[in-house]
Formats: sequence, C-alpha cells, structure tokens
Amino acid sequence: MNKEDLLYLIPTKRIKAFDGMAVTADVWELAHEYTRQQQRFHLMLSHRHGILTGLNIIASIPPDTSIYILPGVAVDNWGQTIILSQPLSYDIGTSAEGLIYILLHYAESRPRADKSRGQEGAPMFVHDEFKVSAVTSLPDTPFVEIARVVRSSRTAVLKNAENPLHPDLDEIDLRFRYHAAALPPKVVRIAQNYLGGLTHAQHGEGLNYLAKTLNRESKYRAVVDLDISLENANLSHYTLIYLTAQQRFDLPRLALNNLYNYLKQGGTVLMETCQREQTGEPPAAASFRDMLASFGFTLTDAKLGDPLLADPFLFAYPPRGFEPHGGLQMGEGIILSTYDYAGAWAGLQREKPPTREEIRAIFEWGLNIVTHALHRRETYLNRDQRPAATTLSKQLSAFMEQPE
Repeated sequence: MNKEDLLYLIPTKRIKAFDGMAVTADVWELAHEYTRQQQRFHLMLSHRHGILTGLNIIASIPPDTSIYILPGVAVDNWGQTIILSQPLSYDIGTSAEGLIYILLHYAESRPRADKSRGQEGAPMFVHDEFKVSAVTSLPDTPFVEIARVVRSSRTAVLKNAENPLHPDLDEIDLRFRYHAAALPPKVVRIAQNYLGGLTHAQHGEGLNYLAKTLNRESKYRAVVDLDISLENANLSHYTLIYLTAQQRFDLPRLALNNLYNYLKQGGTVLMETCQREQTGEPPAAASFRDMLASFGFTLTDAKLGDPLLADPFLFAYPPRGFEPHGGLQMGEGIILSTYDYAGAWAGLQREKPPTREEIRAIFEWGLNIVTHALHRRETYLNRDQRPAATTLSKQLSAFMEQPE
C-alpha cells in the first residue's frame, strides 16, 4: 500500500458529542474506530512496521522441522499491533523447500462475552490474536517477517546459524527482520564473487565491515552474500554486485548474459582489481575491460560533480583504497576501480596502516557507492510508475472533495 492510497483511508471526521445525543452501538463503534484508525496510520507513516521487542527465533533441540518463537510485540505493514505473550513452537512441516519466509500475521477473534460477567447486557469483547505462516512468496496481505530459511529439501531440519552474517542452507536467517523505528531502513543486498581464481578473504571481510558500518550509522540495512554464483543466483535480488580479480579471467556465456541483464535492469556492479605484490596494472583490468567492450559499454573517469562523488558525502576525487595510486571509471551501472576499496574496508593499506581519518573517509565512500546503486535501481523500477499529470490532478481533486 503506497502513501497515495493511504490518503483515501485516513479518517478525516469524528463524532462530536452533545448532551442528549443517542449513543447507539453504531455510534459507539464509530467513535472508537476513529481513534483506532488514527493510531494505525500513525504507526504506518511515522514508525512503520517491524519488531518492537522480543520475538527471537531459535531452532528446536535436537533440530527438527520446528522453530521456537519467543514472546514479543510487532507492528505489521498495516499498522496493526501483534502481541505474542507466550513462547510458541511452530512446525514448518514438509510441504516446501527452497526459500521459505516465516511470517507473523495479526488476527482478531469473533466478538464474545466475558464469562466472568454474567449479567444481562454485558459487553462483548474482540480479542487480539495472531497466526504464523511459512510461505514461499510474500503475500499482499499484512505481515511481519520474523525469519527466513533456504531449505535444501522438504524434510531438512532447521538449525541455528553458526555465522548469523552468512547463514548456510537449512539455517535460520534473521538478517531480513528489522525493528520498528522512526522509519524502517532500506534493505541493501550486496553480492560478492572472486574471479580468476582469486580467494583473498580480506575482500569479503571488508564488505562485512562496510555492512556493519552501514547498519550502525546509516539509514540502510546491509546484507552481504559471499561467493554467489553469477550463473545460478538470481542477481535481481541485489542492489550492488562486487567483483574482484587479480589474473586474467574468462566468464562463461551464461554468467556474462546474467550480468548484462542485471545491468540493463538497473543494477550496479563494482569491479575491482587486486594487485597485492605485483607492480603495474593487474592483468585482471584487461579482462574487465574486455567484458565491458563485449557489452558495448564505455566508461569515463569519475570527476567532481558526478553524483557518485557528491551524495551523501562530497569528494573532490575518489579516495585511495588499499592501493595508494589507482584509478576509477564509471558508466552504464559500472564502477571500475584499481584502488582495491574492499581491502581498505578491511582496515588495510599497502604502504602503511591507515589513519582513523582515512578509515572514516573510506567508509563514507562506501556509503556513496551504495547510495549511487540504490538511486540507479529505484530510477529503473519507477520509470513506468509515474502517473500522468492528469491522473495526479484527478487524485488531488478527489481528495479535496471528500466531505468534512
């Protein structure tokens, strides 16, 4: 539900009481429904949805197909408050495999009398309730995601993640749940892949440090997936793809096609060379340029005034990374760098340990890269969703003509 739709649902009139007014059941319901809906829309527009407290998820001991949901409170994406006051065991069963979302939903009981009130005319009560579901696609109805898991088979048991930053198959993934706040963070998914046989762990470690910094100091929630397959992964899930190589390489045709389609659909790829002990330009740079030539892409040097260098932090030129002397070119969703920024995000520099100011600058640069990638993706997704001026005029007129 977008904000334009909400304009038609927010209550704009309330009952004004006066002495002698007939208070029927309908009048009473209308009076309280106004307050209830105002609270809902306040939560939707000011705090939005997410977990308020608790609702921790743990695997069964010994592991089986069930999970335990601990008590807590959440607000769904329709502003409805969900309360779980007691621990709950939930079995996801054996009907699905692959990516499974575990969701919490708001529900209400039918009106019923309080058994402790036996007198005639006693009020009826509607009780707040909830339900849990495990689904393979997100519904259009309101929900709060409390976990997800990529299940290897329909009978696979569920386990707690050994590394919560990178859950494995059949491990409970809590990276995509977030807490309700003034505004929910935008989820930024970053994929990483080593090319040409390169396996330096520092690059993945640097991306993890970048994600931690973004999660702590920015409006984004960053999730890093290491060593993704360019042939088999759904690249459209990712805001940014990070590729690094040292030696020359050749990608399979399927991987090239997937990268090309990803870029044409608003994706961004950060390509970096890893020099390490070599001097001169790394051989991988030629492979990256050959790839881009096959795409028909042309790059230009980054310069002052480019959005990448100005949002949200202003840089006169790209900062140094692990390599003190490098270059950076960009265009068509590509950022081609020989600075080795992921090495710097891991706290390393070739000549000397980086200063605190240099570390701060390199993480600010990382936020610029992520912001650039998000803007490019959102521009692509919104290209066909802008209503015509006449449509906007009609919507505004309809809103202004609502009765008081």
